[in-house]
Amino acid sequence: MIQKYSVSKICAVAKTKNYLQKTKNNASLIFFWRFSF
Repeated sequence: MIQKYSVSKICAVAKTKNYLQKTKNNASLIFFWRFSF
């Protein structure tokens, strides 16, 4: 049970990190696009 919980926790953390990385990339792309035109 504890092992299962830790695995799901790691998955959740990985998803959150992946999501933050995506939004960060999108934000920098939008920022670059706005100031290049």
